[in-house]
Amino acid sequence: MFCEVCGARMDDNAMFCDVCGHRVMGEDTPVAPLSAAPQPMAQQQSAYAPPPAARPARSGPAFIEFNDVSKEYVMGEVTIDALDHATFDIAEGELCLIIGSSGAGKTTALNVLGGIDSVTGGQVKVDNRTITSLSNKQLIDYRRNQVGFVFQFYNLIPNLTALENVEIATQLSKNPLKPEDVLNMVGLRDRMDSFPAQLSGGEQQRVSIARALAKNPRLLLCDEPTGALDYETGKQILQLLQDTCRQTGTTVVIISHNMAFEPIADRVVRMRSGQVYDVTVNPSPMSVADLEW
Repeated sequence: MFCEVCGARMDDNAMFCDVCGHRVMGEDTPVAPLSAAPQPMAQQQSAYAPPPAARPARSGPAFIEFNDVSKEYVMGEVTIDALDHATFDIAEGELCLIIGSSGAGKTTALNVLGGIDSVTGGQVKVDNRTITSLSNKQLIDYRRNQVGFVFQFYNLIPNLTALENVEIATQLSKNPLKPEDVLNMVGLRDRMDSFPAQLSGGEQQRVSIARALAKNPRLLLCDEPTGALDYETGKQILQLLQDTCRQTGTTVVIISHNMAFEPIADRVVRMRSGQVYDVTVNPSPMSVADLEW
């Protein structure tokens, strides 16, 4: 079997993925998919394309509803509030940035949105469906077919080529995109047969993004996607994520500690000590090309 988060091959009896550490959940009843998936991005040249003009933030109904969500971790006699009655909404097709320092709760919030972590209280809705009430089997189906994950440290399988790393994700999804098209879309047309060790950090992150996009997800969750990259490469990855959001209508959620990224987002959710203390909607997001930090 394969890990539904990163796509790595796993032993049939494994409890945890050796690549990304994801815990395998049990079986139950399958879940109906979300409404129609976004259309694939128009095919691009292998060279990285210039950024499109920024569009105003959408003002439609909430696609994601984070309602009074709490998450507690009990360690002996100590209780840690990773999320403390956190509340925010995200509209469909937005690029949302969740900002906070280490320990603010942003990674926990992302894991809850991805169906990786449970909650202690409150509820989370995605496309008007309460994902915090789904069974284990339903959560597996949700992660496989509706959510794409991009990690800080890529989590590529080292003995597979870039193309094979992306192909694994398409084997898990019901409505995947063609791996070759997605790698071309992220500017890796000439690197499909290269192994991860033969790729730069930015190229490996692009493979990671291509793997997530190949599932044709409604929701793309990015955990510090530029954290392991230099300035120029990190800027290219941010541009790619902004272009993906603009051109496909995919809802993109990025978590970061870098407040300089705020101008490029349609919506900024600021967190501190597990709480959301401010949400800002930006009517005119900046293009990543114009961003400096």
